[in-house]
Amino acid sequence: MKTKQLAAIIGSILAGSLVASSAQAVPVASAESVVTLQNFKISYASTGVQVDKGDFDILTPSSTEKVQASVNATSNAPAQLDVGDASNLASSASVGTIVPANISTEILNNSAATPSIFTVTPLPIIGGNFAASGSNEVGSPITGFPAATASSATLYNASYASLDATTGTAGTSTNSGLTAKFSFSGIDGALNFTFDVGAYIGAYLTSGAGVNAKSAYTITFALEDLAGNSQIILAGGGTGTFSLGKNLSDSTPGAGTVLENSIAGYNPVTGALITTALGFQTLALDHLKTYNLTATITTDANVKLETVPEPQVLALLGIGLLGMGLSSRKFPNSSSLVA
Repeated sequence: MKTKQLAAIIGSILAGSLVASSAQAVPVASAESVVTLQNFKISYASTGVQVDKGDFDILTPSSTEKVQASVNATSNAPAQLDVGDASNLASSASVGTIVPANISTEILNNSAATPSIFTVTPLPIIGGNFAASGSNEVGSPITGFPAATASSATLYNASYASLDATTGTAGTSTNSGLTAKFSFSGIDGALNFTFDVGAYIGAYLTSGAGVNAKSAYTITFALEDLAGNSQIILAGGGTGTFSLGKNLSDSTPGAGTVLENSIAGYNPVTGALITTALGFQTLALDHLKTYNLTATITTDANVKLETVPEPQVLALLGIGLLGMGLSSRKFPNSSSLVA
């Protein structure tokens, strides 16, 4: 009888401890990527004068945005936006309830009329399972477009992903991309591309947890002529493509600390990205040739989470199995032990 009571007590302790440990062992996975390109202008290297639409013999501009967000099997991927007159462009996508107030406001209020200034949220993000992505472009690096609301271009791109308060296995991912293309001819001489750029990526996975938290960004400028010659941009001590980019990954077992990287940091009070001035110059262009310029900004944040049993949970399971073994054993009736 005492053996059965002991087994019952062990079982009760095991059940209660498992509940408590499960509550304490729920991991958190967060990732974010935020990029901005501001005061972007294209000017003549010889004079410093900004290039105007009227300077080209042929000019075919095109800007596209594509955002996507998903949590498990639920996805939100609005149709790609395209404009060709330098008018404002803005798009957002989200799945789940966005808990941090700044992310919620910036994603939900982002529009061509009121484009959001996407900001950094300190990781880890506690209190929500969501994915959110946003992008916008305002103005033009070339003057002379009636629809342009500014004489320089400003672009923002952001992706956020968060999983917490969940058990088992789940995945979430979000990405955002913005591409601007110019096909042109009629320009002689070298051009200067100048802009202020800021970027931040962060990833967090609870210590010992699986599977991963990842974030990344890219900023790329490519220029080529119709003959396929892409060695036109002066970059990295040679010629080719101008590019910036970083990626972070916190994988099993989670580090339990925030991994982060940035170009110039961010304001810890407002979350606004701090920018730094960058740029590049082209080789001398020939007005008789046609060129294709492509500028691309991407952000990506994705997390996949799996609850991993803690050592104390495994120990409790061992105790539970012992208790079950004791309760199943058959002992002589206690009355037969009395002399």
